[in-house]
Amino acid sequence: MTSLSGLVCAAPCLVQAANATPLLPLGAPPPISQLPDDGEEFRLAPPARRGPPNIRPVQLAPALVTRRATAVAPVGGEPSSDAAAPALLDSFHSGTAKLPSLFPQFGPHQSGHHPRRFYLLFVLTLLPLAIHLVYERDDLRERLTQTVQHHPEIGRQLGKGTEADELSPDALLDLLPEHRVEGAYLPRDTWAHWFFGGLALVCALGVVGLLFDRREAKLWHLPAASLFTSTFGIAFLWAIQFLAVLAPSVKVFAFRLSRLLAVLVLLLWLILWMYQLSLDPAEPFPLSLLGFTLGVALCEETVKSLPVWINLRSRSPVRSWQAACIWGLCSGIGYGIAEAIQYSAAYYNGYEPGSIYAVRFISCVALHAIWGGIVSISLFSQAELASPGWEFSDWFARCALVYFPAMFLHGLYDTCLTHDLPGAALATAVASFGVFAGLIEYSYRRYRFQTLAENARQRAAEG
Repeated sequence: MTSLSGLVCAAPCLVQAANATPLLPLGAPPPISQLPDDGEEFRLAPPARRGPPNIRPVQLAPALVTRRATAVAPVGGEPSSDAAAPALLDSFHSGTAKLPSLFPQFGPHQSGHHPRRFYLLFVLTLLPLAIHLVYERDDLRERLTQTVQHHPEIGRQLGKGTEADELSPDALLDLLPEHRVEGAYLPRDTWAHWFFGGLALVCALGVVGLLFDRREAKLWHLPAASLFTSTFGIAFLWAIQFLAVLAPSVKVFAFRLSRLLAVLVLLLWLILWMYQLSLDPAEPFPLSLLGFTLGVALCEETVKSLPVWINLRSRSPVRSWQAACIWGLCSGIGYGIAEAIQYSAAYYNGYEPGSIYAVRFISCVALHAIWGGIVSISLFSQAELASPGWEFSDWFARCALVYFPAMFLHGLYDTCLTHDLPGAALATAVASFGVFAGLIEYSYRRYRFQTLAENARQRAAEG
């Protein structure tokens, strides 16, 4: 069976272990009793008629909320009861209702429309991964042996006592007529994986645009976030890995120069150690999970969240969690496609069958998008983190809460593949989508109260 480490979602990196083996890249809401009842709906009564110019118009009171009135329905058209609505709106008008501190206050420009549940179809992108992990049975070593047997001239060129697996990938494939082993989908010297990357980018962004609610996110934001992460984001990741390699040799000088510099060098050295733990198959599962989570996943999820951080710091940040989710999804798509191109050029071309390209350019890209979406929605809920004036300990603790769910799922998925646990890896991928979908539904329900209150206040002011 093909090594499952090839499906690890970690991009090829510059960090190397001691044995020179390259690292694979890889207050609270209203009580539930006040929620709308199923089968019923409430509407705002028409505003009172204005009197003569010198008479002050009557203000819209919460008591005017009646069942099945003829005015405009609340956002989303969700059913509710006339008994619960006045109490809910009255609490918002009086200022006694407090929203969960986990989310920022919902401004008048934000919206609480339920994202179309078409996003649930996004889980279909995991089908190639499921088929590959459950049904695919491919042995690369066996195909290599058959290739050498079917081409006797390879043995004569290699010389006596030399095995095919002792050669580098390029050196072995250069000896083959088509520069690929038997069963390989593409030759070694091909640019087809770049075409796959472009096709995957167009299709993935189209799927995201169709299945997810974009809100104020413009169409050009989708490719912009993807291209930023696939270029500057990847370069930033490589820079971190390069500095991590240098960290052990300069840590003594750093401690002499500056305390802040020393902390930074120590952090880079820890990242290097985590990478080494993650990519050593001899390490036990807990240590491997620790390495993948605090090394690979930490760096990659940080890189994928950079567009969201930049947007939140800009003059016109996103004003809805749906738009933030789109930014995270597209950033993850860009990273996943860049990683897929790197893997194809380094490990797949000339060796692997066609199914591995479907897994890498569809399922693994979708997984990166899912993890990026989890981080972006969580980060929007803590948007104040992008503002200055924080104590570092408080800022770090809240950032850890934002990143940990995606980091853990990412690290667990990679660890299961590294330890040849395909069933557990597939379960982790499905669980990742479950967490993502749950976060979308959770966000909608929390923000919906804010939207309802804003609409009621605006109509009261207009009356």
